[in-house]
Amino acid sequence: MMSEHLSQSELDYPFRLLEYINGFRVSKVIFSASELGVFDLLLRSQEALSAQRVAQELGTSMDGMERLLDALVGIEILEVEVTNGTALYSSSDVANLYLAKGSSKSLHDMIIYQSQTIYPLWSHLGDAIREGKSQYEKTFGPPSGDVFQTIYRSEEEMLKFMGLMNSSWVIDGHDVVTAFNLSSFQTIVDLGGEKLLTQSWSCRAAILQVLDVSLLQTHLMEPCNCPLVVIRCDGAEQLLELAGCWT
Repeated sequence: MMSEHLSQSELDYPFRLLEYINGFRVSKVIFSASELGVFDLLLRSQEALSAQRVAQELGTSMDGMERLLDALVGIEILEVEVTNGTALYSSSDVANLYLAKGSSKSLHDMIIYQSQTIYPLWSHLGDAIREGKSQYEKTFGPPSGDVFQTIYRSEEEMLKFMGLMNSSWVIDGHDVVTAFNLSSFQTIVDLGGEKLLTQSWSCRAAILQVLDVSLLQTHLMEPCNCPLVVIRCDGAEQLLELAGCWT
């Protein structure tokens, strides 16, 4: 039945299927460039750089960096111009806006979490399907019955996860909070979050979070234009219980 919906060109050569099969390679190219600091370096430099210069600045091999940069050009994340026989690389507007750490719309933290946590987990997808259970223990170590204890297993992991949530909120948050007329509500409760879009509301806000409050305030929270209280919860059950008290 599937063949009835494919063009002759797809039947002769499976372009789309091969794109799906090799999709993880594209993801890993972007992940690696983000982890190595390629996009941050190109944004700071304000000029196109050679592969040799990028490799020197980031402490990598010349051959490996050149291959990485060429791959990024191939997927239109970077741009290249050959001058006097030397390829000079620069970031596209998309890379500067979404991939450089310093951008106000940066997805850098999301990418790091995808690379270091989600990607390893998905390598056990077959096991998850066979066993019907989470693969956190197999991937990262000691088991835990509480998903929050697993996600927040160290301060570093806490910050990485909240960075992921922040990145998601950067691109989706405004659409979420403006999709409905919430002007009649006096209180905003953010369940397990740390970034609120409250600039246009006259209200009070509460963040219910299992993350250590001092850590949250030091590393993650941004100024809020309304009265704000942050409440530390001991786990998922108390988080949901307190959420019910605020609604």
